[in-house]
Amino acid sequence: MPPFYYIPVDINGGFGYYISIPAAGGLFHTAGCAASGLEAGKAVNQLTNTLHALGVNFILGGCGDDDSLHKRPARLLAALASSDEARLRLSLIPLFLQHPEFAVNVWIAATRLAPVARLRLQCYYSAAVWLRQKYQPENLPLPDHFSAELGLHPATDPDENLRQLASCHAELSGMQINWLDTYQHAAQVWLKGLEYRGISGWMT
Repeated sequence: MPPFYYIPVDINGGFGYYISIPAAGGLFHTAGCAASGLEAGKAVNQLTNTLHALGVNFILGGCGDDDSLHKRPARLLAALASSDEARLRLSLIPLFLQHPEFAVNVWIAATRLAPVARLRLQCYYSAAVWLRQKYQPENLPLPDHFSAELGLHPATDPDENLRQLASCHAELSGMQINWLDTYQHAAQVWLKGLEYRGISGWMT
């Protein structure tokens, strides 16, 4: 059996631990298509397919060919931030890392969200800002859209900024879990996926 480990995550307004069993390249599994064709299952598959269409192979699974959301970035971001699946919510980080052009849509998406999902989008986007600076400082940075609203005071050190963000995330969400490790885990799993596919660096 592959190694597994616990990832602290937010789950439907509370918190808990999600057991991750990585596949090849460290990617996450999602459940396959349910025979009953429930709407929730369809939404998961659509979002997973859309991520794959965008080259973000952070999550394995999905079925069918509905990937239409990749042409509507703001709607995609809002749907991921509002998803009941913790893995899909967390996929916002690798999505922003691989597609920094989606930064122009994040404000529009945020205006469509309820407060809990809005905070999630703001924090995961901000995590991507500092993770990009940490791992690919030679690339153009993601614009810092939300530090002022979150009450952050960014420093020049991306690790310090991630620590600040994690503390803020815990305070504002009321979920006292290790957000810093959650951010780092998302980046590491995605980077391992790139290595598995033979991509040595980020293209943008």
